[in-house]
Amino acid sequence: MTAETVGKLGDFNNKNVFGYFEHTIEASYPTNQMFGMRIDALCPNATLQDDDGNLWNVVRYHDHQSSIGLLLRTNADGAKLYDPHPDAARAYAGPLTNRREGDAHIAESVPLIPGRTAGIPGRQPFYYRRQVDQMEWREGELLSLTGVSVSPGISWYSPNADGGWMFTSYISRVEGTIMGRKCQGFSEYATLWTAPGVSWSRTYQERGMVWLILCNEYEDGTRDLCHIGYNRGDCQFAFMGTEKGPRLVTRDVKLQIELDEDPALRNRRREMALGWGRPRTHGPSDGRHRAGPGGDHVPGGGNPEGQAGLRVGELLRRRSD
Repeated sequence: MTAETVGKLGDFNNKNVFGYFEHTIEASYPTNQMFGMRIDALCPNATLQDDDGNLWNVVRYHDHQSSIGLLLRTNADGAKLYDPHPDAARAYAGPLTNRREGDAHIAESVPLIPGRTAGIPGRQPFYYRRQVDQMEWREGELLSLTGVSVSPGISWYSPNADGGWMFTSYISRVEGTIMGRKCQGFSEYATLWTAPGVSWSRTYQERGMVWLILCNEYEDGTRDLCHIGYNRGDCQFAFMGTEKGPRLVTRDVKLQIELDEDPALRNRRREMALGWGRPRTHGPSDGRHRAGPGGDHVPGGGNPEGQAGLRVGELLRRRSD
């Protein structure tokens, strides 16, 4: 141990434990607790491609009682993918209800009550239904998605002197409409855990660094489903799978930062390599993609254009054949 890794009692240099787990509704129900932590936020998010090839990124943050609104971005109609779409202002913001209904967890906006306003008037209603193997997400006229699970849940946990932080994630293959356009892609249901009184956002700013979700589907039906992080201290992880299921879990991740020639993207391009070999990279214009990659974290943010679109599945298959 070097002087640089000596920290406060209970911090363990941000070291984490991680792995796949069997998805249950209870695991991410808003009132659930684990290791003394509670759920700070729930974050459904998706990266989609419409029939014209445009990319869309949509993110909603909520907890057990309210949501602050919707993040909506696209490169359609000449827009810049990193700029907020003006129609995001039409999405619901306000109190929510969460309930169990049979084998499902439902989160939805509170309707207007006669003589009383719930949320911001004139906003589109929000509805999310989550089951173990499928999901439905509606944002009124803005968005309508249905999907099926394509991977077991992934989780990691890192103890620290403030009580720790943890993350769980479920990935679905989705299709539907966004802003009236047919679309398809991948959606994540992320759950962010921290100790009572501790903000996930603050913890991420102090302990996070580079975090990517990469979900690609190809014309032959094969998929790459990857969740890779290189955070501060000893918090590195990589979950990698294909359409056949999980194939690799490792903390042997190396990071290289490469500036993009385009000044607008200069701070957004990142490449990651695993300890056992450097993945081959490609962009979304090679004709093999049917659904675009996900983003980097804090969930749903950052890199929906997929400059680090890793074809890691080729390496995974080569190792398993």
